[in-house]
Amino acid sequence: MEEMYGDANHFLSSHEKSFTDGTWTWNTEVYFGGRYCLTMQVDVEIDYEKNRVVKMLSEPKFSLGEIIKVTVLSNGLERASSGEGKFFSLSEWEQFYESGGDFLAIGMQKNPNKVPNFDRFATGVRKNHVHVSLLHDGEEKGPEIAD
Repeated sequence: MEEMYGDANHFLSSHEKSFTDGTWTWNTEVYFGGRYCLTMQVDVEIDYEKNRVVKMLSEPKFSLGEIIKVTVLSNGLERASSGEGKFFSLSEWEQFYESGGDFLAIGMQKNPNKVPNFDRFATGVRKNHVHVSLLHDGEEKGPEIAD
């Protein structure tokens, strides 16, 4: 995803009450095309002593969402309205990737029109995330968890 669209967010989320118990979900998210958000999620095991993801516990799941409108609120925050979207599997992701990101590979039509304030919205979503890249000199590397 990062290779295709650049500037990806990588972050962990958990639905457990305690962050040291339960399963973590690794999320990778990219905003692109002036209206799209592509997300990959996979459950992972973390080695807390080494601050590393050590094992995938599930097959990755993907979603491609379309933003159709971004409203700038009076407090300066942005609110996005979603349009068409699609959830898809690892095998569908492989088809999408091999096609160079052709939306038809996953049964969608790409809208080339940019949504006003989309970049502002994407920047707002990402501003509280620590930037992490899984690419190093063009090669993929394993994710490390920041201290």
